[in-house]
Amino acid sequence: MAGGAATTGVNWAKLGILDDTGTLISDPSKGGIGTDGIYLAVNKSVGIIEAKISGIEQKGTAVYSNNGIGRYSYGAQEPSMTLNALDMDYDVYNKIKGYESDGKGGYVLSSKKKPNVAVLVASQDYAGNMVYLAFANSNVVETDLDKKTDNTKAQDDTISLEIDALDPLKDGIFTDSQGQQKPYKVYFAQASGFDEAAMMKEVFGGYTAATSGTTQG
Repeated sequence: MAGGAATTGVNWAKLGILDDTGTLISDPSKGGIGTDGIYLAVNKSVGIIEAKISGIEQKGTAVYSNNGIGRYSYGAQEPSMTLNALDMDYDVYNKIKGYESDGKGGYVLSSKKKPNVAVLVASQDYAGNMVYLAFANSNVVETDLDKKTDNTKAQDDTISLEIDALDPLKDGIFTDSQGQQKPYKVYFAQASGFDEAAMMKEVFGGYTAATSGTTQG
């Protein structure tokens, strides 16, 4: 298996909204995004600046015995992604956060629970092999906005979202060898058994490619 663990750059990010069973919502009128349920942030003008994932693993806590460290105890994974984008379609931007249109040109945060959002971020190793970072279920939050006046320089305000991973809604995905589900998965295109269509189906709640293609931001 060729390739290395170090990666370079971020190629794109894909997002999709799932229903309460973990199935991708493809119809925009029912809360879906894109023409087939997937929004692809790939266009240079709306592309991804950074996807920083923290909480992938917890630092171990030493457990002592016989005056020494007998073992380390590790807490559960609690992954969270800070996703910075140059721009984003305004409808998508509001839907993934759980804001709803009031029919008068305004958007308010819904009192219902946050949407279930699946996220896939693509990068590559230094040999050009694709590496994918995935949340099969998450909540998207925008905690702050910082607006500044333009001066001799334009004060651009790009998109900054916190994406908190949850356990997958569908059974049997993102599981370890013990059958335990996990909130985060990494795919490597050169790994034995990798299949891009199967990855998309797993991450995005049964997604199958539409002939019309995926909506690009």
